[in-house]
Amino acid sequence: MDRLRWDNIARAAAVVAVIALVVAWPHLKGAPPRLPPAAAQPVSVEDPASPAAPEQPLTRPARRAPKPAPARPRPTRRRAKRQRRHVDRVKQPAPRPAPNPALPQPAPVRPRAAPPPPSAADMAAREFALP
Repeated sequence: MDRLRWDNIARAAAVVAVIALVVAWPHLKGAPPRLPPAAAQPVSVEDPASPAAPEQPLTRPARRAPKPAPARPRPTRRRAKRQRRHVDRVKQPAPRPAPNPALPQPAPVRPRAAPPPPSAADMAAREFALP
């Protein structure tokens, strides 16, 4: 297995696959679509003088009977609420957070350097650029 050159085997397999595709290509093409018959057929037009189907007057559908009211669910027993016992407690003030040590000053921000002026090629590219 160490002496096999896998890149050569892959190339050979690719060549075999391409040859198989070339051979099978005509068979992969489906049947041509069916066309209508070549003979012309006249279009049938109904006689406009003949009476059309009589129109039926619009009527409202009959009303449905109202649905009966849904059955009420059975009442559930409620648990008695627990009464809180009043206990005299002395509220203690919340502990204060420790003071923060002095923070170092942020580094000064240097202004950015101005961009270089555009070259003639840049100006021409902007002039003829599409929006």
